[in-house]
Amino acid sequence: MPAAVLAAAVTLQARGGETAHRAVHRAAHLRGAAVAVRGAARGVAGVVLVVELTLGAGSTGFQAHLAWAEGPGAVAPTMVLTDDDFATIIAAVQAGRRAYDHIRKFVLCIFAHAVPEVVPFLVFALSGWLIPLALTVVQFLAIDLGTDTLPALALSREPAGPGLMDRPPRRRQQRLISGGMLARAWGFLGVISVALVMAAFLITLLGAGWHPGDAAGAGSPLHHVRRQATTVSWLGIVACHCALCCSSFP
Repeated sequence: MPAAVLAAAVTLQARGGETAHRAVHRAAHLRGAAVAVRGAARGVAGVVLVVELTLGAGSTGFQAHLAWAEGPGAVAPTMVLTDDDFATIIAAVQAGRRAYDHIRKFVLCIFAHAVPEVVPFLVFALSGWLIPLALTVVQFLAIDLGTDTLPALALSREPAGPGLMDRPPRRRQQRLISGGMLARAWGFLGVISVALVMAAFLITLLGAGWHPGDAAGAGSPLHHVRRQATTVSWLGIVACHCALCCSSFP
């Protein structure tokens, strides 16, 4: 994070009196800022301050719990610096932001590829069984139990994106799953995926001479064509899912 941005976003208070500590604490909360304190600074004049982050350090972190136990309102610190280096906080924030972005991306992919899994069943039911299922039950389970695993493992090893530490902190009220994410997953990405999948499925059937209402079940002349079409649908869903997980959003 650039020094100018850091200086504008963070104010440090050290070696002040009890009155100064309480004034800074109250002013920070009135501005909606998060407050972090270290050691016994959490208790001022017998009053336990309400803070968002408590730091423990000293003797490679082993004395941190002892220091907190001696002060008022003794609790375990939120973060223990085992190397007694406050620069470690920067590395921890970077790791946390990277994990948060990857979780959001994977959740977005899960919601997005749920649309092409559900729509084929709706089309089958609403058409009065004139259009066969674009997915078999086994293929449906293969998507949920098989193809979701590899993208998740890949995301766990993906490096952080550029400018990760240049972004301002997210709002305290911001949730992992938001309305905008659901709208993007179901109303945009999911619609594109299901359009591609259903188009490939119907083109495969129609190209082999199938017409709506023709029997395509087991024992029928078009059964092998339906199996090919469901395979195309399955490959389309897997390809869309991998493309979403490899993209640069959320």
